[in-house]
Amino acid sequence: MKTRFVGCDIPGALYTEFNIARPQFMPMDKLRIGAEIRRFVARESGIAEGNLPDDADLFRDGILDSLMVVSLVSFCEEKFRVDLSGQDFSEEDLRTIAALSTMVAERVGLAEGVPAQTGNVDELR
Repeated sequence: MKTRFVGCDIPGALYTEFNIARPQFMPMDKLRIGAEIRRFVARESGIAEGNLPDDADLFRDGILDSLMVVSLVSFCEEKFRVDLSGQDFSEEDLRTIAALSTMVAERVGLAEGVPAQTGNVDELR
């Protein structure tokens, strides 16, 4: 099974060519995905991160509106390199930070309960 490492697009040959030390990459686990989503929602909504629990209803509480949904989906697609086309998810997938982080983690290919692993980018080749 391959682990998807977020943010490692540098070909291994470049490290060799320029004699650069290969960084160790940490895959995004569900908790880190949730933290990034919470940080984004807090920044965009003006609500303190500490006031955004994983199970807060983002629609009922007036945090997400249609424009914010578009921004949040775009953020997730860019940050986690996943495709979230409208037919692939529902309002329930966006209702809470927990639901959205679960959906993103599944799209990234992370299994529930699998511990984060470190590794060298060349181990994936």
